[in-house]
Amino acid sequence: MSSEYLTDEEYEAYWVKLEEVRSVISRDLGLTEGMRILDVGTGWGFFAIEMAKQLKRGKIVGIDISLEGINRARKFVREAEATDIIQIRRMDATKLSFPDRYFDLAVSFLGMRDIYMTGEKRGVKNTVKEMIRVTKPDGKIALCVI
Repeated sequence: MSSEYLTDEEYEAYWVKLEEVRSVISRDLGLTEGMRILDVGTGWGFFAIEMAKQLKRGKIVGIDISLEGINRARKFVREAEATDIIQIRRMDATKLSFPDRYFDLAVSFLGMRDIYMTGEKRGVKNTVKEMIRVTKPDGKIALCVI
């Protein structure tokens, strides 16, 4: 069996190439104006930006524990001129600092992979518990995992 890994340049290009997939998933979420959305493990903010294109008006909070990811996400959000809709915050997904039942939708686009790599099953379990806690009873949670 052969294992191949992406180079640093290929890895960076890979996330950009997922744009079409992010767009389709974002459209399927049924976003409506005025929603409050939590994007867990936002990474570079690409999924938050795609949702902002669909949302037009509302609030998306993208969280990530990686300072490098947060800095890149903020840069990409500024470049997409989406700072009026998207806020990027550094936060541990297993200990969210939001009140109960605050968001209409909580999503994670491939973020669970990184949460598993750093926190294993316990990290994923605690993250999902927190996502449930901060989502309204009539809200939704969407996970895109690989």
